[in-house]
Amino acid sequence: MTFLNPLVLFGLVAATIPLILHLLSLRKLRTIEFSTLTFLKELQRTSIRRLKLRQILLLIIRTALIIAIVLAFARPALRGSVLGAVGSHTHTSAIILLDDSFSMAAADQRGELFRQAKEMTQEIISMLKEGDEVLLLRLSDLPRQTIERPTHDFSGLGKLVAQSELSFADGSLDHAMRTCAKVLPNTHNANKEVYVVSDLQRTLLPQRSGSSDRTQVENLFLPETKFFPVQVGSQDIQNATVDSVAVVSRILEKGKPVNITARVSNFGNLPLHDFVASVYLDGNRVAQRNADIEAWGSTNLDFTIIPQRTGLVGGYVATEQDAVEQDNKRYFAFKVPEKVHVVFLSPSPEDVRFISLALAASANENAHALFNVRSVPSQQFSLLDLQHVDVLVFSNVPNFTLADADRIKLFLQEGGGVLIFPGNFTSTENYNTTVLQALNIPPFEGRSGSAGESQGSLVFQHVDANHPIFAGVFEPTEKKKEMSVESPQVFVSVKRQTGKHGRTIISLSDQTPFLSEYRIGEGLVLVFSSASTPTWTDFPLKGIFAPLVYRSILHTAAESEQPLAVTVGEEPLIKLRRPPESTANLTAQRFSLRSPDGTKEFLQPQFQSTSLGSMITFSGRKFTQPGLYEIHTGQTAVARFAVNLAKEESDLRIMSNAELERFFKSIGVSASQLTMVKPGSKFETIVLQTRYGVELWKFFLVAALLLALLEMTIAREFSTREHQAIVASAS
Repeated sequence: MTFLNPLVLFGLVAATIPLILHLLSLRKLRTIEFSTLTFLKELQRTSIRRLKLRQILLLIIRTALIIAIVLAFARPALRGSVLGAVGSHTHTSAIILLDDSFSMAAADQRGELFRQAKEMTQEIISMLKEGDEVLLLRLSDLPRQTIERPTHDFSGLGKLVAQSELSFADGSLDHAMRTCAKVLPNTHNANKEVYVVSDLQRTLLPQRSGSSDRTQVENLFLPETKFFPVQVGSQDIQNATVDSVAVVSRILEKGKPVNITARVSNFGNLPLHDFVASVYLDGNRVAQRNADIEAWGSTNLDFTIIPQRTGLVGGYVATEQDAVEQDNKRYFAFKVPEKVHVVFLSPSPEDVRFISLALAASANENAHALFNVRSVPSQQFSLLDLQHVDVLVFSNVPNFTLADADRIKLFLQEGGGVLIFPGNFTSTENYNTTVLQALNIPPFEGRSGSAGESQGSLVFQHVDANHPIFAGVFEPTEKKKEMSVESPQVFVSVKRQTGKHGRTIISLSDQTPFLSEYRIGEGLVLVFSSASTPTWTDFPLKGIFAPLVYRSILHTAAESEQPLAVTVGEEPLIKLRRPPESTANLTAQRFSLRSPDGTKEFLQPQFQSTSLGSMITFSGRKFTQPGLYEIHTGQTAVARFAVNLAKEESDLRIMSNAELERFFKSIGVSASQLTMVKPGSKFETIVLQTRYGVELWKFFLVAALLLALLEMTIAREFSTREHQAIVASAS
């Protein structure tokens, strides 16, 4: 047994008061014998003895009454552990885990959950006494600690809690417990306690692969460590969020439609009707959709937007306001190319004349061509600087060296694009042993057909309407879900197969591919089976030629501009593989990161030489807020990317007691070490009972009341009998 208010025990001195009063009442009187009363002594001896016994009994009852009252105020507690024996003399080392994830922004009938959590944390701190120590860990700060070591400055810690704000990062209970397991052995007090102040959102639990529970138990804590999951928020809260946003269109142009798909989820028991989602581009709303979403369901919403400028474009998809406002936006970014740098390589300008004409037709409204085109003799390829080249177009190149093949492979791996057109000078044997072998593309099997002979010519058999090259360009026919295009006649073609690593975009009537696509590293290569001149096919004279070549080059260039996707709390490696020409002399440039709130931070880049020049990387930066970020050199933005919230945090369902117990069991914490604290519970009473045992003051108070009643009864009877005895003696 221990006492929660041991100082009250000094009141036991008052238990001597009845004894002192009893002793003072025993006055010694002189005895005078009367012969006439002698016969009464024997008659009253028995009655007087009973009266004396009652006096002693009253003395005992009154003393016990005072002792019971004092013990009730001393708050005795009974606990069957070593710590209970030493009671309040054992100091406590406590760790408080404060959940500051954005799901705590939700509110119930008691107000915002995070405000409730801070109040509960303050209550825990107020329970600590001199000699105790406490460490505060906010989930958003992990794996780093909020404060370096446990502190005795409870007032300062209370101010830190009061100043705490919601974080956009998500948390992991497993990660938090492992941090506690590292910290607790370094604390000094014998009584060790861990408090988890949270909404106990189900997503705090570690995600297991499959449906089976973790079978291997890790004993991370000592058996005497006590855990208090303190729940704020008493019920599941309805919430909806934008799970993801994807820019579907791969070919992006100013003034041309761009398709975006957003996935919206309903985390609630009630369906959503006419739920509104809007797309904002550069701060302006450009599209809106309504949707019905069933309870705990999701739906994909397709939007079409039209960027009105080139360069780095950003926006977000926003939904209606609900329980948690933080997850009502999801950001995206893409790049509309200002210039596409294309190099033609051919034996003579005639081999690329029709390709040049196709690109020349793409002049925009300002009469500035989207494409920056250079023609280089194919034999000078080894001298070509690839640093600011987006797409290489090989037309009728006779042969390649092994070094050329290696350069092309590196160019593709680092995000470049390549188009290959065969021709009269093309050596299929050389191609097979150099560039095709290096790129793991099936070999050319020779030529078929004769130049200029329409008899036996081939035509298009199938066009992949779902390929990005054809997105929004041609409409499928009503009867067939295929492209309605005018097929050229192919007089001469290179026989080949696409292979398992490629994709056939257009096939010919002899079941061989006309146009195939291959991904090499982060780049793309498109291989045509016929020439770009009318000697092998009338393809250059058909209406499909110009848009197909135009979009093929844009497609291979765009693949190297995949947007960076970052989640709040991550420390990603940011790569600028192909910096713009304005960043010449990169080592002399100062790079800065501009956050959504307008703050500016200088970055320390690392440089790495590649076949395309210098690749710049940035690392070690943890992103703590969602929004659109930009990397600048001076006043020029060279990269833009979106940072979004973890979608799992939007699911506000509360974990069950069984799930929580199962998790703690997996880290070696038994049920006897775990004490759940539900909203509205008498928190201090629960903690003190767990720390010191079951309090007995109520029992002592009841005993005091019973003793008081007993004393009153006996005293009244004693007073009556004493009066009767005196009367009898006098008579």
